[in-house]
Amino acid sequence: MSIFCVNLRLISEPLREKKRNINPLAGEVIKGRTMKTVTIKKADRIINGTIQLPFSKSLSNRLLIIRAQSPGDFRIHNLAEADDTLLLATLLKQIKARKKQKLIEELDTGNAGTAMRFLTAYLASIPGSWILTGSERMKQRPIGALVDALRLLGAEIDYRSEEHTSELQSL
Repeated sequence: MSIFCVNLRLISEPLREKKRNINPLAGEVIKGRTMKTVTIKKADRIINGTIQLPFSKSLSNRLLIIRAQSPGDFRIHNLAEADDTLLLATLLKQIKARKKQKLIEELDTGNAGTAMRFLTAYLASIPGSWILTGSERMKQRPIGALVDALRLLGAEIDYRSEEHTSELQSL
């Protein structure tokens, strides 16, 4: 019988100056934060439970992408109410609804750079054709390194305007 093992690296809130001298057995210090690895071992691959994370736009955006990639659905509590996060949630719902159809859809990320980068990678991993665009300023922002990396992994992505800028189309 094989055992399913997951290592979670949990990062705490930033350390206060007087707490800098932490016990090394409690975890590593990474950029002023304490990090601790938790190992979960189970005979099956099903993990049920709750992980309490701090209120964070960065974590919220990542959780939205993880949920979109997961075969099941799970609830996210304490999701950041930042414009970028709300936009990403809306666009992911739009993508999920469109997966059943074979239409080319244009997704507008506005000024949300994180949404543009996360959706570029996410959309490269799912079947379908799409156009990813944003505000005029967003269209000038570089995204070439990400597109090049995704192309090396087999993604078919074209620039709709200037090479290496953030207006993309999948094939």
